[in-house]
Amino acid sequence: MLPNHPLLSLFTFYWRLDSHSYIFGPKPIKDPFEIMEEQKIQYAFVMINEEAEHYTAGLWSFFQTFLTDRCLKLSEAFRKTQNGWFVDYSHAMIFTNFAIARVSLFRDHELMRAWLHLVDRNGGIYRYRWGDAPIHTLALTQFLQRNEIVRLRYFGYFHRHEYVCASGTKEELCKQQAQPFLTDPKEKYPQYDDGCYPSSWSPLCHYYPEIK
Repeated sequence: MLPNHPLLSLFTFYWRLDSHSYIFGPKPIKDPFEIMEEQKIQYAFVMINEEAEHYTAGLWSFFQTFLTDRCLKLSEAFRKTQNGWFVDYSHAMIFTNFAIARVSLFRDHELMRAWLHLVDRNGGIYRYRWGDAPIHTLALTQFLQRNEIVRLRYFGYFHRHEYVCASGTKEELCKQQAQPFLTDPKEKYPQYDDGCYPSSWSPLCHYYPEIK
């Protein structure tokens, strides 16, 4: 897995940025690594989404078994961000197409490392297409403190066909800033209100501190 790559031992953080991902806005942004170092942040993200249920087949029950085998109860953060209205697991997830993490988080945190190791051995990634976003979100909301995770809201971000603007940006100005990336007239480009989809009502959307 990526955190165990030998080259990463040379760095404090790694930043994942998918293809077709762009940062935009009217001015240069403050170095996110400096922010994370100053505030002792373990993980930073921009967007929230909801995974399709058929891509998480068996993942929730597997995670429950992982916790039970270690005599662990669901954390307060998990209960406040991952429980759905009528089900135990809402499928809400932190989008990992933009993610900054301390290298030590997934490599040295005992429970995080054990969870990822079991997921790898289980084979659900290959059988059901479990993605790293729900896999990581379950672990992040369970094992980290609330003040160790932040959502970066001080710049605009575009990924494939969805985008979000910096916090406080008016809708019309937001569209103007994102316009260089809206290149296909046949494509729909949803703007994520507050960086959250399908709705800013998702408990995961506003649980973690935001840097604006």
